[in-house]
Amino acid sequence: MGIILRVLSLAVFIFTSSFLLAQDGIKHLIHVVKPGETLYGIAKTYNVSIEELMQFNEEINKMKEIKEGATLLVPDRRAALEKEVENPNTSAVTDTPKSKFIYHEVERQETLYSLSKQYGLSTDALIAANPIIEKEGLKAGFLLRVPRENAEEAQVFIAQNDSLYYLHAVQKQETAYSLGKQYKITIDSLYILNPEIKAGLKLGQLLRIPKNRARYAPKAIAVKTEKPAEETVVKTNPKVRDTVSADSDYMLYKVKGGDTFFNLKQRYFVDQEELVRVNPELEKGLIVGKYIIIPKKQEAAEINWLDKILNNAESGGEVSNVPLSGETVDKKENLNSPKKVDTLSNKKPSDSLLVDTAKEYRVALMLPFRSSRYKDSLDAYSFFPHRDTEMASQFYYGFKMAADSLAKKGMRVNLKVFDTEGDLAITKSYTEELLEAQLDLIVGPAYNKNSEYIADKMKETGVPVISPLSKSVDIHQRPNLIKMVPDEAAKASTIADLLNSKFGTANILFAHCSQKDQEKNVEEIMARLEPRENAFVMTMSNCNELASTESLKEKLFMDGVKVVVLMSDDPVFISDMISKLYGLRDSGIYLIGSPTVLKSPTVEYSYLNALHYTTYEVISTDYENASVKAFIAKFRKDYKEEPNSYAFQGYDAGLYFLERLWKNGPYFLESLNDQNKLSTGYKFEKSAEDGIRNSYFIHSSIKSYRLKRIN
Repeated sequence: MGIILRVLSLAVFIFTSSFLLAQDGIKHLIHVVKPGETLYGIAKTYNVSIEELMQFNEEINKMKEIKEGATLLVPDRRAALEKEVENPNTSAVTDTPKSKFIYHEVERQETLYSLSKQYGLSTDALIAANPIIEKEGLKAGFLLRVPRENAEEAQVFIAQNDSLYYLHAVQKQETAYSLGKQYKITIDSLYILNPEIKAGLKLGQLLRIPKNRARYAPKAIAVKTEKPAEETVVKTNPKVRDTVSADSDYMLYKVKGGDTFFNLKQRYFVDQEELVRVNPELEKGLIVGKYIIIPKKQEAAEINWLDKILNNAESGGEVSNVPLSGETVDKKENLNSPKKVDTLSNKKPSDSLLVDTAKEYRVALMLPFRSSRYKDSLDAYSFFPHRDTEMASQFYYGFKMAADSLAKKGMRVNLKVFDTEGDLAITKSYTEELLEAQLDLIVGPAYNKNSEYIADKMKETGVPVISPLSKSVDIHQRPNLIKMVPDEAAKASTIADLLNSKFGTANILFAHCSQKDQEKNVEEIMARLEPRENAFVMTMSNCNELASTESLKEKLFMDGVKVVVLMSDDPVFISDMISKLYGLRDSGIYLIGSPTVLKSPTVEYSYLNALHYTTYEVISTDYENASVKAFIAKFRKDYKEEPNSYAFQGYDAGLYFLERLWKNGPYFLESLNDQNKLSTGYKFEKSAEDGIRNSYFIHSSIKSYRLKRIN
């Protein structure tokens, strides 16, 4: 009995503490692994390296992971540990100086891609150094070997320039994209300075921002930069961000011909309401040659390279900064009050808010009807119209229905139709006629090259040109060109909007197979995600890992809502992922994917219903909607045929653009507000020198086996 008691006492001693012994003249401790412990945590606790633990515990090399109850021999470093001050920001355990590697413990939100970016090596090199990844995939808690050279180089830039930064505390609704715009640095630069944010922003997270960008910080809390060796924490106050206060910077600006409130907003990031607040006379409109006060918020031109963000380069331009004071206002008044009054200056300014709604507006509609293909008399039984003919006809019918509807309300529209035949040469032949017609608006042509040509020719006249059907039209340096169909670049923005608005507290997982375009799209989306307090954001790019149901289950093993975003349109990938996610039988999983998912013949609709499938579409028509039913009935009556998607697009475009032209006249481009129409929607964006693009996608979700709009 006494022997048994002594054995039990020894066992209790071992499992409740570590004890000291000597081996080869070196003092060691025995540590019994407790639940949840990892090699990383144990090494950090005892101030030793991973390699030292492996050296004295050979069985570790044979284990996939250390098990609860395992006994480890640990070199005694307690004396050294008491003298050292542990750096709380350290994310990797460094081994002995002669070692070629450091060790990194994988956290939940980390991926092969993010780790490769963090340490500056390829994913293949990371797998080569850690063969277990290829066999089992990347898992939280794994200890990865990272070549020391890569790990040290990854930190050298930040370390040697640490005195050049202050810290920004992330606030609600801020994104990497918005912070890049605010501080005038690119997203890539922000990621280089803060590699950890590739896994998503966290509320209160501190980001390194170059101190010479302090002038862009919100004025609610002043940025102190007197001590260059210290970092300053900058907190933003969204309520104060867009207001004019006495300590803001202002400048005097002379209004030039062609200036509008819209392009001033794009150039100086200040809206019409704020301009009117500091310049009350602007209620009557902008007057060419007059000086106005503009709050200076950001530079007009963006600095694109990381080396530039460390230079104190000021923005170009002819305006000078002046504080808003009585003296500033007086200076503006003096500049705007010449000694001699010219009687001609009393005429109504051309850029006035007074709009003549009785004016007859001249509108050109340019579409590829391809009328030259058809004879005067047609055999109805042998008539097979070109697809362009059907598209153009349907769009025209819808557009004309909208014009007729507005005409009944009082709008005077002179609509002139041009058949481009889908040919650039024929399109060019209309140039002189278009210029002579003194048009107010051009809708079309349909093809991108034709639209670009017409926009270039009409640029000097300022006539807006709407590209109604092409998502590949180039709006760069074409300020009068409006792109109506959202392109691929707009997808990142709409997916981020969806995640921010509908899944603000959810855990997010992006699923793809490491294709460069997919990785780039993920980065674009994550740059626009608002900070999350407790939720994680991760990407899964290892195809073997995605193919494993167990791996998926492990990644999604948590409470609350988990959103899986499919970044690939490959039908095999889509079908396989949806089947595996459905097989998990987890009602907390929500799936987001492109409309391609709905067209896949191998995807069960019941699976999508169970996964709360949500998608984003350029065109979506609810045939149960009363307005849609009324449109279809009138279309059938007027044209004796069924309307297709082009008819809906033509009708939506006609109502939206013609009504804004009628009500706003020369201020047409400033009136392009967000709006949801019958089957499309509009949310227009413009950069300083380029045209305007629509970024609106309709968000729809399957509920009770029906796809319904949710925005």
